[in-house]
Amino acid sequence: MNEIESWIKSKPKNTIFIFDEAYAEFVNDPAFESADKFITQGYDNIVLLKTFSKIHAMAGLRVGYIVSTEENTKNIAQYVAGEKLNYCGVCAALSSLKDTQYLAYCKKVIDVSREIMEKVLSELGFHYLKSETNFMFHKTSIALNDYRELMKEKFILVGRDFSPATDWCRISLGTPEEMLYVAKVMRELRQKSMI
Repeated sequence: MNEIESWIKSKPKNTIFIFDEAYAEFVNDPAFESADKFITQGYDNIVLLKTFSKIHAMAGLRVGYIVSTEENTKNIAQYVAGEKLNYCGVCAALSSLKDTQYLAYCKKVIDVSREIMEKVLSELGFHYLKSETNFMFHKTSIALNDYRELMKEKFILVGRDFSPATDWCRISLGTPEEMLYVAKVMRELRQKSMI
């Protein structure tokens, strides 16, 4: 963050820094700092994006917001496609913001699910990227299409390829019970030398 902070503070002309903190609520790293600190310090070259799609689980409702200066907000508003606020989404978002206990529970669920996946991936020798989100990337030992089909046979849906990393699997973290099932299936497939 130090490099970014010094870049922001240098205030390059005609440069706006856009921070997307979609997954910020999942972060466990105590060194993490939100970009909102720059806004509260008075920097006018920051736009912070927040969403209700991730920890609030409202992806289909398309609700989010920006935090920035009044001038930046007015400039961005010119490019918004009309006043198409989703009333149900806004009401749900406002309610979710108030339910801090449920949000803490959701974060804990994801933390436990991530631990389950880290354990099985390590146990099976799969290379994976450390994550502080609600998904993980791990390298597959077979072609991703074949891996996808094996998992589908066990009622586990593996998403699309993320080119150019086509030998990596992106797995969303569900409930701990769901991830225990995924781990069980992965162990069974390894015992059969299928993965």
